[in-house]
Amino acid sequence: MKMKKWIAVGLAAGMSLSMFAGCQKNDSETNSSDATNSTLKDGTWTAEAEKFDDHGWKPNISIQVAEGKITEVA
Repeated sequence: MKMKKWIAVGLAAGMSLSMFAGCQKNDSETNSSDATNSTLKDGTWTAEAEKFDDHGWKPNISIQVAEGKITEVA
């Protein structure tokens, strides 16, 4: 019985430590300037799956870009 309590306490402590480790601030710098400085080419862009899915649907998407910004997704 005493061993089960120690195992339970150890597991609870381990889970608590892993939760705090996951919520830690990330000190590494990310270079987000590349993503913010990129511009999208104006126009209408479409994509379509090569095959039909199991339900008979063929997925497709259409994206419209104006002035470097996405204006519509269908």
